Amino acid sequence: VYADASLISRYRRSERRPKSGSDMAMRICRVLWERIEKADRIKELCDLMMCSEADEQSFYAWLFESSPQVQTADITAEKLISLMNTAVAVPQSARHEMPVLPESEIRNIYHGTAGLRSAVLRFLKNAVEQRVQQMFLYSDENMDWLSGDPAFFRAWAVLMHACVVN
Repeated sequence: VYADASLISRYRRSERRPKSGSDMAMRICRVLWERIEKADRIKELCDLMMCSEADEQSFYAWLFESSPQVQTADITAEKLISLMNTAVAVPQSARHEMPVLPESEIRNIYHGTAGLRSAVLRFLKNAVEQRVQQMFLYSDENMDWLSGDPAFFRAWAVLMHACVVN
């Protein structure tokens, strides 16, 4: 789904909502549905939607329409996010253990994959320590830098989880 970053940010903060029937709403629904289906999480989605069976159309109605069946005040974005959260599984025991990061000097430039990883970990650690409410991290690099090193990936996942909890 291609959209302006500020628009996505407004969606996340519930300042705006895609209009039902719009192309953007359809694309968002399709991407979310495909991810839920790929992760084999349709049963959990049915529980969340309080229905016996779900398909892309019923999921769309649940997300964007306001029929009495769809209005469920106790459903939160956090529940849907936790359902979607299959890419990074942080073990319960590790969720409160901050990774020990080597002291690194503050630099203006970080070189290569190792530099990118170092900068990201430093950024996330600072975000956790300062309990920031909003952060922006963007890379137009191939995402192999994120998953290529299991130790880095675990540290990233723990720090990212701590940021979300904050």
